[in-house]
Amino acid sequence: MNPESDWKKVDEFDAFVHAKKGFNQNLPSLVQRTASQARNNTRCTVSHFTSGVFNVVFRVIFDDNVVWVSRVHKNDQDVSPLCVKSKIDSTVATMRYMKLKLPSVSVPEIYASESDPETSAIKAAFIFMEQLEGSKVDASLSPEDECAVYKQLASVTWQLSGLCFPKIGRLYQSASTNEFYVGPFVDKQGCEYGPFDTSVEFHL
Repeated sequence: MNPESDWKKVDEFDAFVHAKKGFNQNLPSLVQRTASQARNNTRCTVSHFTSGVFNVVFRVIFDDNVVWVSRVHKNDQDVSPLCVKSKIDSTVATMRYMKLKLPSVSVPEIYASESDPETSAIKAAFIFMEQLEGSKVDASLSPEDECAVYKQLASVTWQLSGLCFPKIGRLYQSASTNEFYVGPFVDKQGCEYGPFDTSVEFHL
């Protein structure tokens, strides 16, 4: 990853917050403090950030050169905290399930997470995860490289197709037993629906 070309420097975060609502202006310092606490108070700095529709992502660099990625979910007054919690819990469970079941597929390790934005130390739902190196795929690929990319995508798709579940819903992990299970979807109003036994029930 090349943060200088792909990510913005953290001192530009104030301007980002003014342009895109739903993120705390103090997030960089909150992420820095919480990441340090999550790693036995190892000192760290937040150097760069980038963003998507629902998340802002920070690059956290520790004093021993270990790098974490912090994904922080947007706070939206029109979206129930229960919806956000379900989304984050399911995301973490899915990544851990894939890492367990498909070890040949590159999936970041989850170091820490908080799915409840109302109790979170950074006042938003977040995930601290491993940074995986990668390269952008663009139109300048040679035919040989393009073929290699499609083969990799086909391999991952084929492996994913082998993961079957008894119901249709979101994947979760039990806090008490660590077992994975299929649970309900949660909409923006915080209402649960599912899991469903058949695709017909899901589409009704």
